[in-house]
Amino acid sequence: VDAKIVYPAYTGLPEKFLEDTRRVSVVEGSEVTLTFTLNQPVTSARLAPRAGIALGLSADSEHPNILFASLTAAESERYELHLSDAQGRSNKMPPRFAIDVHKNLPPEITPVFPNRDVMVSPLEEMTLEAEVSDDYGATGYGLTYTLVGSASQDIPLDQGAASDTTPQIQYMLAFEELSAEPDQLLTYHFWADDLGPDGRPRRTTSDIYF
Repeated sequence: VDAKIVYPAYTGLPEKFLEDTRRVSVVEGSEVTLTFTLNQPVTSARLAPRAGIALGLSADSEHPNILFASLTAAESERYELHLSDAQGRSNKMPPRFAIDVHKNLPPEITPVFPNRDVMVSPLEEMTLEAEVSDDYGATGYGLTYTLVGSASQDIPLDQGAASDTTPQIQYMLAFEELSAEPDQLLTYHFWADDLGPDGRPRRTTSDIYF
């Protein structure tokens, strides 16, 4: 069995080809094409999962002993290849194949400072910091704050973060410039954007701090 893997565009990974394999590991949403080379043509062939509907296989027009199956990988699965020849004989021990699917997880946001609720002076300046990590790279990140009595402020701090770095959110709140008053409440949270399994933008937010 040979396997061709076409990864989702958001991963930035090139196509991959594996020869003579019984197990492949792919990213959620990858297109997997399996090529089965048999010792003789068969009259029926199906790739059966542990539960659910079996996949039909198509034969090569010039080489009937070569079969193909294609699928979009959504969940990890184990398959068995069931075959029958013209005499009605089936393979007594169907070979097994495994496709392991790695999920496209949302970004992780780790508040660094102050990472807790704090009391500040109306004249104070305070730097808010957080780290962002994502399996295939965040496309943007920032923070949102709201001073009670004023409109929320959405602050983008980067667009197109590289996947091989750990982006750090840093933003200084100058309370005097906000005309903050004693006992006034300000809330804030960090956020990060990436592309979900469907290729659409997805936003993840941290807890809210005060």
